[in-house]
Order: sequence, then C-alpha cells, then structure tokens
Amino acid sequence: AIFLGRGSRIVVWLYRWLVFRFMLLGGLVKLASRDPTWDNLTALFYHFETQPLPAPLAWHAHHLPETVLMALVVFTMVTELLVPFLIFTPRRFRILGAWIIMLFQFGIILTGNYNFFNLLTISLCLFLFDDAALGRIFRFARRPVGQGIRIPVNTGLVLRSLFAAIMLYATTDRLLMFFTPEGERDFAVVTRVFAVLNAANNYGPFAVMTTERNEIIIEGSMDGRDWQPYLFKHKPDALDKPLRWIIPHQPRLDWQMWFAALSTAERQHWFRRLLYQCLEGRRAVLELFRYNPFADKAPTWIRAGFYRYTFTSTEERRRTGNVWNRQYLGEYLPAFRLQSASR
Repeated sequence: AIFLGRGSRIVVWLYRWLVFRFMLLGGLVKLASRDPTWDNLTALFYHFETQPLPAPLAWHAHHLPETVLMALVVFTMVTELLVPFLIFTPRRFRILGAWIIMLFQFGIILTGNYNFFNLLTISLCLFLFDDAALGRIFRFARRPVGQGIRIPVNTGLVLRSLFAAIMLYATTDRLLMFFTPEGERDFAVVTRVFAVLNAANNYGPFAVMTTERNEIIIEGSMDGRDWQPYLFKHKPDALDKPLRWIIPHQPRLDWQMWFAALSTAERQHWFRRLLYQCLEGRRAVLELFRYNPFADKAPTWIRAGFYRYTFTSTEERRRTGNVWNRQYLGEYLPAFRLQSASR
C-alpha cells in the first residue's frame, strides 16, 4: 500500500496476485492434506458445528440436506482452485471472479465469526475491478482526490518495479513448495532472506477438518465439593447460550480456548496461568468472562472439565430451546489450589 497511488498499475497487479495466492493456497492445502472429509465431500457435515465461534446461521447450515452440504464443498473447491485464475483473464471474467470470491466470503461471514478476516478479503477484491465498474457501485469513486506524497515518476517506477520483482520472486516460491522440494527450488534462497519481513507467507484454512467439538469448562469451588462454572462471553458453555455475530471483534481468550481443546493442558502453559489468576482474583482476567461465580471472594479450588458438544436437532431445539447437547469426557486439568508456600 506504500507504493499505491496514481500510475501504480504494477502495485494494483501485485494486489491481484495477492488475492490469487490467497484463494489458491486455501484450496491447495486441502488437496495436499489428503484429508478424507475434503476428498469425499463431507467436510461441511462437520465445519459449521466445530468451527471456533459459530454464528447464528451455523446451526441452520449444519442441518441442511447432505446433498446441499456436499454441493457447497464442491463450490468451495471450485472457488479456491479455479476461480482465482479468472483474475488474469479479460475484464468481464475478472469481475465475475471477484463477485464469486466476495459471495464466498460473505457466506463465511453469515455462518462464522472470523473477526475482520473475511471483510479484509472482500476489500482486497476491489483491486479486481476497474474505475468504470467501481463508478457504478460507488458514485464517489470518480470524485477528485488529493495528490498525496509526490514521488518523481522515474523514482516511483523504479521502486515499484523493484518491489514487484522481489515479491513475485519470493511468493512464487511459496506456491512452488506444494509441488517441488525446497532443495530443487531456485527461489528458496530469496524466500529465506525476506522471511524476516513476513512479506511473503503461506496460507491455508481448515486443511484438516475438525470433526468433533470439544470444550473446556472451568469451574471453581470453595470447599472442593460444590462446583460453579465460569462462563465465557462468546464461546459455547451453557447449552442454551445463543449464537451471535461479533465481527469484526476478535475475542482472544474465547478463540484460544478452542485451540486449547485440540491439545492437552500440559502443552498450554498459558491456560494453567489463567486458572492461577482466577484463584488470585485478578480483576483484569476475571473481566474476560461473562459470568464470574465468585465475585465476592476468589475460590479455593479450581479445575477444568472436558466435554463433547454437538448441535441439538431441530426437534430438540424446538422443545428445549437449547442450541447444544454435551457429554462429559473427563478431566482436562485436575482440581488444584494455591500453595501458600510458593505464592
């Protein structure tokens, strides 16, 4: 964006190259993973239920007919593996590709909460349109704008060309890594040199689909017998907790709890620290929760249970009002208390 301005067609094409890589890598990682849910078109049988923070329409999407869900998987693969090539075709097809990509991102927004991620992707698609197309959408697009910082034409062209050459060189290597070992790629050396800038990166969401949703429930107790749960602002815990749209907000703790449930407590050092600070009654930590059952006095004991969560059926939700069912799997972290000798 530093080099974006009048006469910067090179940079516009770099943005188009970015959108191309971004979408194509999303499909390539799914093929490279050989995950059976993508191979047999069943990935969306699980995705809406097991994604980090489902949006309100996720429950409804999960209950679509299986044939529809399989068709949506095909649409996903086509959008990520074939549609990006429309970016380098004549104007009409490029604009068609832009609308398909934006439709795909909008569908993700309707069913999941991924902060500003999808909004940013949609904004990048603006570079796939030209002034005439944007003028029909945004009437203000033809109004005069400020000149910004003036850079001599020749200097600006040299800087943009140099930047473009470096980026094309390094990012092409990122694509080739899916087809050729590093030792056989001429680009790999350049990629390593510029890796420190984080200017050229790989990308790939849900390469391996999560097929089960496990949740960690934190509970405290004053006597070690009567346990009360801490409730989070956004992640599933109470069975009747409604699903919400929270984009572009990124609830860091709720998000990290999803990743923690994919691992063990021993490998999540931050999680044990979180529980210690609940025992200490740290206000900054307790404010991250929607409900603190020990508002007057910090608990003596704390523990973390492990549960399997699944969406309720249509009949169950109509009868109980619950969004979730759950099954106790065991302890995620056994009960413990502060040791006076070390605190």
